[in-house]
Amino acid sequence: MNTRKILITGGAGRLGGYVIKRLNKHNLTIVVLNDKEEKKNKDYNTIRLDLTNNTQMKSYRFDYDIVIHLAGSVDYTLQYEQLYKINVLGTRNLINNTMNVPMFIHTSSTSIYGKSVDNPVKELNRINLDSDYAKTKFLSEKKVLFRIREDNQTIILRPSMLYGRGFHSGYFTMIDQIKKRKYKIIGDGDNHIPILHADDAAQAFEKTVNKFGDAELMGLKLMNISCKPTPTQNELIKTVCDIIDAPMPKKHIPLWEAKLLAKLGEYYYKLKGERKPLQEYINKMASDRIFDISEAKRLIGYKPKVNIEQGIREVIDEYESIRTKSKNKKRTQGFK
Repeated sequence: MNTRKILITGGAGRLGGYVIKRLNKHNLTIVVLNDKEEKKNKDYNTIRLDLTNNTQMKSYRFDYDIVIHLAGSVDYTLQYEQLYKINVLGTRNLINNTMNVPMFIHTSSTSIYGKSVDNPVKELNRINLDSDYAKTKFLSEKKVLFRIREDNQTIILRPSMLYGRGFHSGYFTMIDQIKKRKYKIIGDGDNHIPILHADDAAQAFEKTVNKFGDAELMGLKLMNISCKPTPTQNELIKTVCDIIDAPMPKKHIPLWEAKLLAKLGEYYYKLKGERKPLQEYINKMASDRIFDISEAKRLIGYKPKVNIEQGIREVIDEYESIRTKSKNKKRTQGFK
């Protein structure tokens, strides 16, 4: 069997590391597209191209069997124009230059459904673009539609909120607040938070790649990729508390009050010339969302494996490691 050639945009990023680790178990030649200089890596070859520069993209011959498009920005502090350039224009340029690639796997997001949903959310549910990030992810999906043909495979995966080693945005703040006995549960805490371990997300990419040439994946396929079961806010907080041996928070804060404080906080940071997506964090923690993953199970055999305790323990271990290094660094500087 010939070795298949696979190009991964954003392969040097956080999720890329998980995906490449899984794909290296198979008979594949992996090439990572990056816009920055990178040290030589034994796991893959690299090419340096800027996705947002169409002139550069046109100069390269995309002779691959599979393209996995992971590159993009999840930075809620960026202006819409910056997110659009990275997430939409980058995708457009890639699509325009890979029309003849047999399999294209695009990374979208469950954010396109918004925070107010009817559970469980299926792939054809109502779209509600309630953030700049969600708008650009949906627009990038629309660019992908241009390559749909009956004789190729165009797959759009929509992962939910990622966590695990390397994914600590928001989680470290939560751990800090729980450790300091300052954390307040938003609302009654019974809402479901769709966290997805990065290795489970990578599993979905691996299983999709394994279906290369499969008739069932010809044309366009949309798949939600999330956890099962989906933990509630209370369950998530209790897991953290049990691992770090802290008491379960007893104080609750009404959603309206949490949103108001977040809005005031954003205004404060804006006066300092900074952008902090505090309202987005509150909305994610307080929304009740469960994503239906039955389509991914049917088409590629996807089944999340990482349980919440195992995944949260990884995040806490990384939290403790980073905090320890920070303390040691300050202590060392104190002796200079």
